[in-house]
Amino acid sequence: MQIPKKSIIFYLITLSIAIIITINMIDSSFAYFKIGSTLSSSTRGRAHPGLYLGLETSSAGISFSTAGYNNTLQYFSVYQANAFALFYPGQFLWGKTEVGLGVGFFYYKMGLKDNMEINSGMTDRGNLAVGPAVRAFWFFLGGFFVGIETMLGIREPYLNALLCFQDSTQAVAGISF
Repeated sequence: MQIPKKSIIFYLITLSIAIIITINMIDSSFAYFKIGSTLSSSTRGRAHPGLYLGLETSSAGISFSTAGYNNTLQYFSVYQANAFALFYPGQFLWGKTEVGLGVGFFYYKMGLKDNMEINSGMTDRGNLAVGPAVRAFWFFLGGFFVGIETMLGIREPYLNALLCFQDSTQAVAGISF
């Protein structure tokens, strides 16, 4: 599948604006680094493990994640980047909570073998989307956290009017330091 140049330019401009907004919101007095694992629903309903990385300050943050699988018949890889304004609504049980609202970028690439023969070709396709992103994390035992991060991909206006989005939701568990 060939992605039109206009779409790529639109998504790159949108991602650049999100990065500029994030950089302007950065409070350089302290920063946190997050690393963790994800279970992502981006692989069309099947939860697959992935890697999660995040960098944030007291008011803004960015996150990157990837997930996927590969076997003899097919493969699927998903990459996501989000930029958030962060809020701290208070305590939940014995740990602090963190909520983020922002914008995200989502790209996936998949391939499916044309038939079961060993030397058969692979049909490849990919897609990308930009849209609003939301996350909610709960911190416990110091820097350990669990949470959910999601991005609603806006691609086709007529489908989005029917509340059909290409979403990427992931459960995240990790540590912040």
